[in-house]
Amino acid sequence: MKIAKSKLRKIIKEEMAAATGGDPIEMIGSIIHQNGFMNAREPLEQMGFKVDFVTSPLAMYTLDKGGVRYAALNKKYAESPDLVVGDIAIGRME
Repeated sequence: MKIAKSKLRKIIKEEMAAATGGDPIEMIGSIIHQNGFMNAREPLEQMGFKVDFVTSPLAMYTLDKGGVRYAALNKKYAESPDLVVGDIAIGRME
């Protein structure tokens, strides 16, 4: 599924407005829900996250914002995630 850049900007603007002062985990979950796991990099970067994506040994995003690290990966590889969106587990890394 392709999303026009204008629509993507609108979605990001709405998310930023809704997430002002909000929980970063909820922001990540919302972006992944709207864009899908493989298409979330650009919107996450626009939300201010430093994004790293690896595929080996498993597909996983490592996100950094304000010195706090988060991870998003398939829920079957996660222990006690903070949030599950579909098959994706999201959580703060300790």
